[in-house]
Amino acid sequence: MRAVPREMPGLVRRVVQRIGRRGADRFLAAYQTRHQIEQADLDWFIVLHSARLITMVETATDDGPRQDVVSGWRQTLPLLAQLIAERTD
Repeated sequence: MRAVPREMPGLVRRVVQRIGRRGADRFLAAYQTRHQIEQADLDWFIVLHSARLITMVETATDDGPRQDVVSGWRQTLPLLAQLIAERTD
């Protein structure tokens, strides 16, 4: 929910990102009240999911299906790489 995979004007993007971050934080807080979750497990999932999205975007073909989805996620590659770098040694 933190990554906004669509092009949009700067001001709108900042608002959408803020809403996404708030939603992600609320979801995680609500989930953690019901289930024990270790930060290492959460970090592992974030790295795995980020790597999956990077792989999906980098291996997509220009004439393949769902190019609208792939092109949207392409913009988040720097954020995804940053998430991985922050959580791995």
